[in-house]
Amino acid sequence: MTAKQFTIKSHKFKADNVIISDLEETQNGKPVLRLKYNYGGETGIGPFNIQMDEKVVKMGITGMIGDTMSPVNEVTQDSLSLSFSDNEAFNEKEKYFINEINKLEDRIIDKLVPLAPELFNFDEALGNEVIRKMIKFNRSIKFSTLKDKNGKKTRERDHKFTSLRLKMYKNKNDNGDLYYQGSYSSIDNGNVTLTIDNHAEIIPRFSKVKTIIAIKNVWIVETTGAGIVYLPDKLKVTELSQGYTQNEFEEDSDDEELAELAESTESVKLNEIESDVEDDIDDLIQSVPEVVVPEPKKRRTTGKKI
Repeated sequence: MTAKQFTIKSHKFKADNVIISDLEETQNGKPVLRLKYNYGGETGIGPFNIQMDEKVVKMGITGMIGDTMSPVNEVTQDSLSLSFSDNEAFNEKEKYFINEINKLEDRIIDKLVPLAPELFNFDEALGNEVIRKMIKFNRSIKFSTLKDKNGKKTRERDHKFTSLRLKMYKNKNDNGDLYYQGSYSSIDNGNVTLTIDNHAEIIPRFSKVKTIIAIKNVWIVETTGAGIVYLPDKLKVTELSQGYTQNEFEEDSDDEELAELAESTESVKLNEIESDVEDDIDDLIQSVPEVVVPEPKKRRTTGKKI
């Protein structure tokens, strides 16, 4: 019996096929929405995994402490950003993927609106449309910072300098060494254990990678907002920044390509990191200010006497 491949390519996934659970609680009692995907046919419903096209990782793995970037260490919150086109417009596959991710985020926000008074302490009398705009959704697709005619900074979706930010969780082995969860293949040594000490050598800045990302949860933090958790289930380095390349992924068929990526490895399996994702759900949002509803402006009088 052939094992089911619960993976969809980024330019074929449909936001409408994502199944969003009702509000649940993690093992630590934190609110969460679970995500699954309906692959259709004999595959049916299963874990939500997307295979990304080859992307550049301009910064490699980066660390944060609060809102400040820091060299990766034991206490940093680490991430890896997959960069999209830097030209005036994405290629067609990128346009499709980002459009579907935006649709998925909108569906999730719609799901949160009726729960917002309870989750975020919003006043129900504000109405659904106002509440929808107030929910702070941490988008992993980055925005460009623009300025309006008055010089005020705004953030809008556009087709420039965007990337998808993956959360990099760390574990300790028996020797106390910190390694990243997931399955990783270097460009020359095959399967490797990715650690806080060797990550810059395995995935140097401006390398190219192919990834399968797992999308399991929507984290929710009271008084602040929500966001999707993107995890690297499998990652393969395809080109180093110096230009050295290895054999490309097989392109004979979608089924063969997915099967190759889904082969078992000695690295950590996705179902082993469930508890870690739940433990750290609120670490993905840092120092987000509490939403304040502005008071209505007072009507300005002319000051003329009658």
